[in-house]
Amino acid sequence: MATVEHAIDLITGGAKDFVVRQTAIGILRRRDVRPKDYLGEIKALFEWVQRHVRYTRDPFRVEVLHSARRMLALRAGDCDDMSIVLGAMLEAIGHSVRLVVTGSNPAAPDVFTHIYIEVLYRERWIPLDATMPYPMGWAPRAPVRKVISLDRRTGGASGEADSTGVGAPAIRAGARLYCTFNRFKPANVVRLRHRRVMPPVVVELGRLTGLMYRSDKWQRGQPRTFIHFMEDPPRLVTDTAGTQLYVVGGRYRVTARGIEG
Repeated sequence: MATVEHAIDLITGGAKDFVVRQTAIGILRRRDVRPKDYLGEIKALFEWVQRHVRYTRDPFRVEVLHSARRMLALRAGDCDDMSIVLGAMLEAIGHSVRLVVTGSNPAAPDVFTHIYIEVLYRERWIPLDATMPYPMGWAPRAPVRKVISLDRRTGGASGEADSTGVGAPAIRAGARLYCTFNRFKPANVVRLRHRRVMPPVVVELGRLTGLMYRSDKWQRGQPRTFIHFMEDPPRLVTDTAGTQLYVVGGRYRVTARGIEG
């Protein structure tokens, strides 16, 4: 997995490189991608890598990883190089990506032979394998598959923080609660943009007497619908724009049995 860790470093480092960001923006302008057309941005960068980066194997018996900036100059590389340059350009313009590694031998689940990226769009991960002549959304079928978040190393030393300022202890605590509630470990950590502080003025809508939610807790991959009635109903409020809901007050907690209270 040392190669994957190095690829993560090159993607996150490339995302901060002015040349990489400038190149990505130049591609979007040449393709006439309209502002805030985020799916159009993903498609334009993906197709640019497909068309302009030649798939070329590493030197014989040598594993080589190129930085995103070097890939923009060389325009040739294998699956990890294409993942690095595409991932860095997407992250450089505000998209969240993650890595997927695959293997062909189910008897060797820790041996991986291919890597590509997925990009987050409207809470859905879209596969992007630029080594193949298929549209975005296509992913190779493989008996061994592992998803790796670019933020996976935030579980390291105490006090470490990711680019959003969230500390590793908080992420570990969240992972523990997830495992307690679902009875299995989280597959990955996803970074989402959201308002972290409730506004000073909210509008009460009423009392939240119950919750209906869908989850695969206790049975991974088999989602079911759950209904919980609140013993001490909290207030359901919204911001003054009417676009964000909040739950205020009440007595409840999340445990291994579900939502209690």
